[in-house]
Amino acid sequence: MKKELSLLVFTVILVACVAVLPFIQSEGVQEDFVIIIDAGHGGDDGGAVSIGGICEKDLNLAMSKSLSSNLEAMGYHVIMTRTDDTDTDGEEGFNKRKDILNRLKYTEQYPNSLFISVHMNSSTSSTDKGFTVFYGEKNELSKKIAENIYYAVENFAYTSRLRDVKEAPDSVYLMNNCTVPAILVECGFISNKTDEALLIDEKYREDLSYILACGIDKFCIENNYT
Repeated sequence: MKKELSLLVFTVILVACVAVLPFIQSEGVQEDFVIIIDAGHGGDDGGAVSIGGICEKDLNLAMSKSLSSNLEAMGYHVIMTRTDDTDTDGEEGFNKRKDILNRLKYTEQYPNSLFISVHMNSSTSSTDKGFTVFYGEKNELSKKIAENIYYAVENFAYTSRLRDVKEAPDSVYLMNNCTVPAILVECGFISNKTDEALLIDEKYREDLSYILACGIDKFCIENNYT
């Protein structure tokens, strides 16, 4: 009788452990598919400044929020690396390296994801203008999503100039260290009068973010990211 009781207790404990194990293994890691929207810069890091004095960080956030809303309306689970005028380093002042690493951590917490970094471009030449999309080198699907974005913008003919899809330069740490499909969109040159006028227009940002969402949606459907 004692042996049978001991066996029963052992069996109950074993079943309980097996039931709990998946939760222990997956703690801190989300397996459901998500789209991560990264509004570049923030807080003490203003990014570039437009010819009219507008900080890039503010336009990045406005565009990211609009893109997030469009993707959510399409049924996607979206998270943002920031939702207000802050950086992500968790400290007073600004620590660029920690901020970048914290943004990268989102892809580690959500390994089943796409990473979309939203920025505005700037140049010493006031004639440089247009939309550019860069892709990360760690995941072969990064180029595919960049091309989908490119063709979506091309089809709507909704930019002052559409620049070629490019692999992100070595200096762009996030793009070159993301293992999930990752792109960086430069929505326009805020150092150019034409682009600045477009990007400070809320209707233009909303329309452009919808176009970007359509490109992302097409990629997700084609590659079974649902």
